[in-house]
Amino acid sequence: MVKPIDTAKIERGTGRGWPVWRADLDRLGAAKSSHGEIVDLIRKQSVSDWWAQTIAVAYEQQTGKRVPGQGSDGRFNVSLSRTIEGEPAAVRALWRALCETPLAVSGKELVGSPTQSDTAKRLYWRCQLAGGSKVALSFEAKARSKTLVGVNHDGLASTVDLDQIRAQWIEHMEQLRTAMTPGRA
Repeated sequence: MVKPIDTAKIERGTGRGWPVWRADLDRLGAAKSSHGEIVDLIRKQSVSDWWAQTIAVAYEQQTGKRVPGQGSDGRFNVSLSRTIEGEPAAVRALWRALCETPLAVSGKELVGSPTQSDTAKRLYWRCQLAGGSKVALSFEAKARSKTLVGVNHDGLASTVDLDQIRAQWIEHMEQLRTAMTPGRA
């Protein structure tokens, strides 16, 4: 189940109580503003872009503009991460190989060919799925030859399948972990 933003974390992270944030945003007309406009209002309060996005989403959830798991475009997403033994390039290569077998990504067939890209910090694998959703996996090096694999499955039409899709991604990550460490199933 997707949970709403924890406003206590916002209070700890920004040093301002949630009731103050909420009152300020109400006073500034955020209830009738788009997500981008709300973020801009918050940025003027001297907080980082990350906190501005987090505060905007929490505000939208509390005022009924969106539900947990819903993006500003009205569609839904699933995100999770797992740490897996191995270097990022090897983990991504194995993921790519797993996707070429009958493993359908989250129960949907790939549309077209997946793409890959690299930055100094992360490697990426992206694809489009039948039904219109998109998947992006990131692979980031961690200590002692481990890789943090981040999954973002965006563009889901409703909340109905969120728990099922999250469970499928957990299973996919377990398959990847097991394949990277064959003797430790």
